[in-house]
Amino acid sequence: MSSFVGGTILTASALNSAINSLVGQTVALTSPTSATVPLTVTGAASQSANLVELKNSAAALLVSISASGVITANGQGLTSLNASSLSSGTVGSARLPSVNIGTTSVDLTRASGALTLAGITLTSPTLTSPALGTPVSGTLTNCSFPTLNQNTTGSAASLTTSRTIFGQSFNGTANVSGAMSGVTTFNGSGQMEVSSNIFITSSGSFVQHGSNTGSGQTCQWADFLGLKILVRNTSTRADKENIQSLGGVLTPTMIDAIDVTLWNRKSAPGIPEVGPMAEDMDAISPFLATHGSAIGDAGEIVRTPPEGISQNGWLSLITIALQDCRRRITELEEGSQ
Repeated sequence: MSSFVGGTILTASALNSAINSLVGQTVALTSPTSATVPLTVTGAASQSANLVELKNSAAALLVSISASGVITANGQGLTSLNASSLSSGTVGSARLPSVNIGTTSVDLTRASGALTLAGITLTSPTLTSPALGTPVSGTLTNCSFPTLNQNTTGSAASLTTSRTIFGQSFNGTANVSGAMSGVTTFNGSGQMEVSSNIFITSSGSFVQHGSNTGSGQTCQWADFLGLKILVRNTSTRADKENIQSLGGVLTPTMIDAIDVTLWNRKSAPGIPEVGPMAEDMDAISPFLATHGSAIGDAGEIVRTPPEGISQNGWLSLITIALQDCRRRITELEEGSQ
């Protein structure tokens, strides 16, 4: 073993010669005094290569000190490091040991991402100028927020200033209900359903616009599966098919079976009216009464019991009865001549 105490090697060639002479030996550098630097390695001006390199027997680099003083080495064997000396930089892909916060042991973990706390609940923490970013999920509980850039008068359940919607006051505390007023026009593509009556004032009219049912200038109500439909009453030949003779469904003698009586409606007491009964007219001929429609037990459309008098049927029966009378009168007049 060779020892150098207090010596100084001034040139690289002299140092290289001395080191070569020490191959296979153990070298110990001992400072002669506590104020003396045992070994000084000085780089050249604008040094770019490492100042120091330590290699194993296979010439693999183990430790190096760059020209700027950066130490590169495997730090697995480093112990008893003082973390208070870390004043800047990033601890990357590192796991810190468990620490105690209060009475709870907590793992502080940072695995190539954000620092996370496992097994701890922070109660009423004080965060100084935190960069929270934009929360995307979760619930903020028992948090205090500064006054935001908005008008905070009123409450979450009501409007600061009440508004009127179609004549009804609305402040956000309840649904709008009651009679509507101030409405000019309803526009829609669906249907309007009401549970009571629709009243039209004396200055208004009920208008069915753009109907594709019928082509006449008068209208009447038709019943289909319980729906009352307003249809245009057309009677042109072009709108009809299967035109054929009556074939006995109406005969002149049927008019003799019609019983015209005086009565009033139960919904209008004291207002007398005259006319036959729908049930009687249906018994004489189904074409003399009006019927609704419904869905039968097998899913088919069936006719409901008679509800009213068929105007077309009633007028047709009167017509053929008058025609029969005229024919008979003509025969009598011609037979008397």
